[in-house]
Amino acid sequence: MTGPGLIVEGDYELTWGRSAYAYRIAGAYYAARLPVLEYLNRSRRQAAAVTFLEVGSGWIPLGVWRFRELCREALRRAPLRADSLEDALGILGGQLRLPPMKWLEASRLLDLHRRQRRLEAYHPRRSG
Repeated sequence: MTGPGLIVEGDYELTWGRSAYAYRIAGAYYAARLPVLEYLNRSRRQAAAVTFLEVGSGWIPLGVWRFRELCREALRRAPLRADSLEDALGILGGQLRLPPMKWLEASRLLDLHRRQRRLEAYHPRRSG
């Protein structure tokens, strides 16, 4: 919780999928998941994806189809590029109402990504 009425919620799945319904954000999770999977399928790519959606006081609840269409529209636009997750979160920081650290605290997937080590950490290149 970040203040009166400000809550960051999240659901996630890893490569083996989910074994239970995404109860935290329910239908919004699946509504955002579909356009991401469609995009990756069209692109013939595999990737991790994190979606951010902030719902403010002016939000009119019209159903989860709205999340799906907002996500589709975002994926139609040219992507912003960053060299690292920290750089990407810095870019997002200027566009989100809540600070990126609140999202990091709530996101299991972002936490896993930040703690993941590269293969080079276990067998560094030898110079010479």
